[in-house]
This record gives sequence, structure tokens and C-alpha cells, in this order.
Amino acid sequence: MEANQMAHQMSSFLNTMSCKNKEFCRFMAQDHKTLQQRFTALCFEWVRHCSTEGYGQSTDGRNEDSHRICKMIVKQFGDEMYVPFV
Repeated sequence: MEANQMAHQMSSFLNTMSCKNKEFCRFMAQDHKTLQQRFTALCFEWVRHCSTEGYGQSTDGRNEDSHRICKMIVKQFGDEMYVPFV
């Protein structure tokens, strides 16, 4: 599956009024350990992306907290936010 198709599917999941984050995490924790590692790397990459000024230039009231919090996370952890791709 292409990255843009997967992003669209994730957006559809998140767009539901009953987005079940905890349930998603429980299922993810049951997946193959290598895939869990890759998912964590993806999450860290998203945090790094949201922390950039380029992302910050396109924020408004709906996502400005994401940008602000991600900047704090990257400032705190920097290069420690690395998960080896196995």
C-alpha cells in the first residue's frame, strides 16, 4: 500500500467520532515486535515533522497545540528519539 493511501486510511480512522486510541494501541501491542518497532519510529518521525517551522507555518487553532507540544518533545529528547529500524 502506498504511503498516501495509508495516511488516508489513518485519517478516516481518526475522523470518526469514536476514535479508539487505546483500543488501537492494545491491538498494536499484539502485533509483531518488529512492526511495533517500526510503528514507534513512525510516531517519532511524525513528532519531529510536527515540530518543524514549516509545519508551524500552517497551524491554526486546530493543530497549534500539536506543533507546540512536539517542539517541546524534540527539544527535550532530540537525538534520543531514535528507534533503530530492524
